[in-house]
Amino acid sequence: MTVIPSALDVQDEVTRQTLADVHTCMPAEVVAVRTAARDARQFVDVLPLLQRAVIDADGVEVNEAYPMLQMVPVGYMQGGGFFVSLPLRIGDVVTVVFAERSLDSWIESAIPGAHTPVVPGDLATHSLQGAIALPCGPAPRATLLEGVDGADMVVGTDNGTILARFTPTGDVVLAEGVHYVALENLVHTELGKLWDALGTHTHTVATTGSASAQSGTAAPPGSLGTAGSVAATKTKAT
Repeated sequence: MTVIPSALDVQDEVTRQTLADVHTCMPAEVVAVRTAARDARQFVDVLPLLQRAVIDADGVEVNEAYPMLQMVPVGYMQGGGFFVSLPLRIGDVVTVVFAERSLDSWIESAIPGAHTPVVPGDLATHSLQGAIALPCGPAPRATLLEGVDGADMVVGTDNGTILARFTPTGDVVLAEGVHYVALENLVHTELGKLWDALGTHTHTVATTGSASAQSGTAAPPGSLGTAGSVAATKTKAT
């Protein structure tokens, strides 16, 4: 017996098929990182990690993989003249989002600050041609992050090594073996302490030159005097 679909059934099927071509976001795996001078690490090739449902020639719904997406721009965090980048590598999982229109024309011709919207040239909306790769999660259960904290901002590695913690009180806790960044005010304070300590355990060797050398007094940090007085004033531990 032949079953004739109702108007509602036809409408539902048309809507479903239309939405099947509207892409939003999904996880994808990096299969190539572009390294040419102009595009170095700014574009990647990715393989979407979710399949889509399609109807085959027999009218049966089957699942099939999406094609590999080539030359997908990477959406690094940037603004105000600064950026934050991650060393993307083959096998990394990124989140791919799909722009409302194709980005091809915008990527090639857009001029920052020109306030001039670009004509996409492609009539499709939310298509695969509008993909942007964001170097962020989610991660599958097999590779969930270790060290995620409920209070601190954490910088770590995939293998669970915590490199730095930034606390709400403003403290920065670095892991053992990490090189600290020298802060001018802290360095000056510590040099002052060192100078004071040396001043109690040194004596003047030279008797000519600056007044400091003749009297045995030490100049404070930051006021080393002239080249001649520095050369003439030498101290050694007693």
